[in-house]
Amino acid sequence: MTARPWGIVFSFSLVLLLPFASAAPPLPAQSSAQIPQISEEWAASWNAKQIDHTLELYAPDAAFLTAEGGRVSGKAAIRKLFQQALDSADPAITFHSVSSSTSGDLAFDSGEYEEILTFTGRAPAVVPTDKPVPQAGTTMKFRGNYLIVFQRQPGGRWLIEQHMWTGAPQASK
Repeated sequence: MTARPWGIVFSFSLVLLLPFASAAPPLPAQSSAQIPQISEEWAASWNAKQIDHTLELYAPDAAFLTAEGGRVSGKAAIRKLFQQALDSADPAITFHSVSSSTSGDLAFDSGEYEEILTFTGRAPAVVPTDKPVPQAGTTMKFRGNYLIVFQRQPGGRWLIEQHMWTGAPQASK
């Protein structure tokens, strides 16, 4: 019977410590300088035509906004668009991040892109409607701006939630 007071003290101690034991450790802080690296990873996997890796960078409910104003929602629909684009051309894209920042679980990267597409002729080309339909072997240069919005996931990984392009007019000659 003398062990009972120790049991009460032990139980009371557990109750006091329980809130601290169940709290999840804070996520490591990620500086805004690291966010453009994810955009660069996207460009590298795109240029290598690694569609699976490219799509791993997107959240399941992500949206891709095309330069023409279209909205493609969900990874399955984005995959279809990207597959058609990669079947029709060999890309060489570069990003130049102009501004990036984080705030809590949201982050963005905004900048300029330049892409040279060499068309393969294996699939219908995915090009803006104001451009002629390219023949196999034709190269076209595109440039514009991009904005990528990221959301930090429960495990701490940043995934793309919204991704958009704009087309910039080509310089007059």
